[in-house]
Amino acid sequence: PFYVVDPNTYTITMANSTARHNGISPASTCHVILHHTPTPCSGTTHPCPLQQVKTSRNPAIVEHLHHDQDGNPKYAEIHAYPIFDDDGNVTQIIEYALDITERKQVEEQLRLSEERYTLAQKVANIGSWDWNIQTGCLHWSDQIEPLFGFARGEFEATYEAFLECVYSDDRQHVIDSVNATVEENKDYAIEHRIVWPDGTVRWVSETGDVIRSEDGKAIRMLGIVQDITARKQAEAELQ
Repeated sequence: PFYVVDPNTYTITMANSTARHNGISPASTCHVILHHTPTPCSGTTHPCPLQQVKTSRNPAIVEHLHHDQDGNPKYAEIHAYPIFDDDGNVTQIIEYALDITERKQVEEQLRLSEERYTLAQKVANIGSWDWNIQTGCLHWSDQIEPLFGFARGEFEATYEAFLECVYSDDRQHVIDSVNATVEENKDYAIEHRIVWPDGTVRWVSETGDVIRSEDGKAIRMLGIVQDITARKQAEAELQ
């Protein structure tokens, strides 16, 4: 839907057929039609695109929660563009709206999924990692840094920095296992020791898999890591 708004009175002066079909008709104000409120929208929840355009004199894009004629919630992305007179005054503002309800629903589902995944990792004391083989950048989930003895944000997110955390006697085994997975497509499931910044030695279990391009080149490696120190200590006591 396209429609033209008077920037001073917020009155809709023109609307295309799609806008009229969605209940946006001339002679009424945009905030009454779209938000059912007697005053223009404002604040962070419903920022006013008209106000932004009048202040900046530039186009503006905002997201709003609207309701259709049946009262159902609809998320819209509002694009507003200024029209100037010969003196440079904003005399009209053209708006069009994109329905982003489905996108917002997907985003909410992803957010909830990520929250559940984060909670599951915390309860199980498991972290996940994502290594970009081409750039060397290594992304750790929030749970891994404490597993490696780091405070939030202390880890230098590279593969080399990870290897520095590995116990020196185990480092070559880890490197060989990673290379075998990347180059020979072998399973990555190993146990090794790590050293915390304070010198504490811990045991971890790691499993991973490689993502390849269409031509078979390894581009990413994803995996999970779990602290198994307590299990290793119990095994040593039993022996």
